Amino acid sequence: MSLIKQFQSDFGDLITQQYAKCIEFSGDLDVSFDEYSQKLLDSLTAIHGELVVKEKSSQMNTHINAIHNNDLYLAIGLCKGNETAWSEFDNRFNSKIKQYALLYTKNESQADDIKLGLKGSLFLESTKTGKSKIASFNGRGSLSSWLKVVIFRDVLSSQKESKVSSLDSIVFGIDDESLADDDMKNLEEIVAAGFKQLSQEEKSLLRDYFILKKRENELANRLQVHVSTISRRIKKICDELLNHFTRIADEKYGLDKDQFKELLNQFDQSWQNSIAKILG
Repeated sequence: MSLIKQFQSDFGDLITQQYAKCIEFSGDLDVSFDEYSQKLLDSLTAIHGELVVKEKSSQMNTHINAIHNNDLYLAIGLCKGNETAWSEFDNRFNSKIKQYALLYTKNESQADDIKLGLKGSLFLESTKTGKSKIASFNGRGSLSSWLKVVIFRDVLSSQKESKVSSLDSIVFGIDDESLADDDMKNLEEIVAAGFKQLSQEEKSLLRDYFILKKRENELANRLQVHVSTISRRIKKICDELLNHFTRIADEKYGLDKDQFKELLNQFDQSWQNSIAKILG
């Protein structure tokens, strides 16, 4: 029996209930039960592995409820070009897209261009996966948070095309083949090596705070800690990063802390000054 058939056979009631809730929330987006089931299974296996289909019903119910199912259902409709899906997308996000772009650039014209080009951007295929951006959405996070990351990357791409050097492309692992300057290459190596010293949890916290602009109280609620704990964690991670950066700069390039910061200041941090914020 195929994985999808096993999934539908063992958890059909759970899938059917969630599928009905999605239709009730967004309307009929021309997404079949099989299409929804397959996308849901793809998401669950991506997160939990293929053995997820062997889970007990109660645990599977928890896994399914943790997925942003309404967003996942909408994404399938968008992939199919369903007009109702695009209308729903516009109703939910059209007024927010420029607002998201302005989180990462102060250039109003650039933010307008990002907004105009977003729908086309969602269908650009990844050279790594062969999937369009929207087809890669798996519902692990909300569509709103996912769009912020897409827009973040679109801003970086726009800056690259405008010959704007952005250290943020280094920090968050986005390739920028235009960084040909020797000093910039040195800086890229220092920063990339520094971030490799962080745990996935630490990088995730920085991403949520600096890129997705989540508030400290929101992060505290999610992690079930006091808001002051989040503040201390972020400061501790940033302090550790600076120590990693300066150690690597000294060991590999003979740069002291002040020289490293001078190197950092040579380059245009064109939006949000992410590095400067992280270094404090």
